[in-house]
Amino acid sequence: MTTTAKSLTLAAALIAATTGLAAAHSTKEIDRTQAAQFERIDQARLRGELTKREYRELLDEQNRIAEQKRAAKADGHVTGRELRKLKESQAEARSHIAEETSDRQKSWLRRWLYRTR
Repeated sequence: MTTTAKSLTLAAALIAATTGLAAAHSTKEIDRTQAAQFERIDQARLRGELTKREYRELLDEQNRIAEQKRAAKADGHVTGRELRKLKESQAEARSHIAEETSDRQKSWLRRWLYRTR
């Protein structure tokens, strides 16, 4: 084998080995979770389980997560570390949604409107 053939083989092996490390991760799961969390927040607001302030705070948190996702995708791919950070942020948001919807603070007008529909 000539040195040129050896170098081409070595280069091909290196490229094949490093593409797995630099592979972009899909954000479809993040998108689905994000949509579900927005839906939970809207439904809780309609049922009167959230005050106006709680509703705004939860939406702000969702918008911050969306901004994190945009920043992660800005360079064209999402790394494993960025994906883990997004999932951690969504898990934290999920717990905030659960806390706020079950804290017994009610929006009485919304609750009354929900019952009359």
